[in-house]
Amino acid sequence: MSSKFNVSFNVDLSKYPEIAKAADPEAAARQVIIDTLLEPAKTHAEQELHRVRTDATVHKDEKAVPMADQLKAIMLNVMVEKNLEIATLPPGTAIKASFKLDF
Repeated sequence: MSSKFNVSFNVDLSKYPEIAKAADPEAAARQVIIDTLLEPAKTHAEQELHRVRTDATVHKDEKAVPMADQLKAIMLNVMVEKNLEIATLPPGTAIKASFKLDF
């Protein structure tokens, strides 16, 4: 069994007008995904890692598993960002769920 997977999701980024205006819309969409999904997740994992590492109420021998979980989350975010591929979908492609709120 392989441990390698292709994870893909279709999103409608029409709420981000900077993508339509960009000289390279796919690069702009990539940056939106990094800025709104990947970086916040990585930052959260880094903060949790620091919290666990510096928590004086937890014995040092009990920190290994929670710290490893946060390190795995950080590394997964790095792998996703480095291997992220963005492709424009044809007009009319159905998106299973979208965010209807205008802001």
